[in-house]
Amino acid sequence: MSVAVIDSDQAAFEWLERYLEGEQVEGIELVGWPKLSIRLTGEKFDQSLTPSIMKGFVDFQAEINRSYALSKYGSANANKLSKEERKELEIRVKVEKGSTVLEINFQELLTSIASKAVTSMDPATLSMTIVGLGAIWGSATAYKAFLNHRKEIRMAEVQSETDREHLSTLQFMTEQETKRSEVMASIVKRSTELDNASRFADDARADLLKTMSKADTAEIDGINLDSDTTTQLMSNARRKSEEVRLDGEYRILRNDTTDPTAFKVKVRNVSNQNEFEALVQDESLSDNYKNLLREAEWDRTTVKLAINAKQLDETIRNAIVIRVEPVVKS
Repeated sequence: MSVAVIDSDQAAFEWLERYLEGEQVEGIELVGWPKLSIRLTGEKFDQSLTPSIMKGFVDFQAEINRSYALSKYGSANANKLSKEERKELEIRVKVEKGSTVLEINFQELLTSIASKAVTSMDPATLSMTIVGLGAIWGSATAYKAFLNHRKEIRMAEVQSETDREHLSTLQFMTEQETKRSEVMASIVKRSTELDNASRFADDARADLLKTMSKADTAEIDGINLDSDTTTQLMSNARRKSEEVRLDGEYRILRNDTTDPTAFKVKVRNVSNQNEFEALVQDESLSDNYKNLLREAEWDRTTVKLAINAKQLDETIRNAIVIRVEPVVKS
């Protein structure tokens, strides 16, 4: 099978679209992608960075670390990462000579992730995950979709008709970008890892854009924002990464039916040994699913669970089982 060269957003999204259409897609080779370019203007931004801008990149890196920690260890606590893992996850930020133009290169990061996951995924799924992560973290489409979402939220929040009119004039998405964002949404739905990564990436974008409001103007891969517009868009932005998917293979430690209005289970994740309680609402799952949970406890077998939860560091809260599947042994 040949290798597809992914060297641009266009190549990445064309590959993802073919994957979604069920084609037997090629393996991939990343060549200079994804790479994010940022240009800042203002009195303090002449071949230099202010502490606030540097903090924005530090916060951006922190979200990458948290996302990876959740994927590998089942916890968004980046303290679980080793020194070697932190080094491998580092993004490269290059400041060009002659102006404050920043370039964030994600290729090394994605290559490192690919090398770690190669034994746990089939080639097609691994390629989809790597291209998907690149699109989520480093594509212009992801930034435009994020800004468009913030625009819609702010238009519903603001009271001033003048502010609402100003927001309505902002156009971030072309027809092509809208189509690409739909492709990205479809990929995210297929992967718990990408679903979680998209939340952390949106928080990273929010952190970065808030600091960029200190510049007179900011240009991100062709998206031009002045300080007032950036401040308006990022006002009241709420964090998304506390809401996570914890899908995986679990052992059922206990079924609790003592409350007639709720069905609860205590579970242990097979891959990372995390234990927590989850609610199984009566209206959420069929009796067949509940029988699978009971049988898994009695027979000491494992089941695949789809779980929505909130997580603060290592504390899992409000976990809800939304799907149960038997584990099919090969």
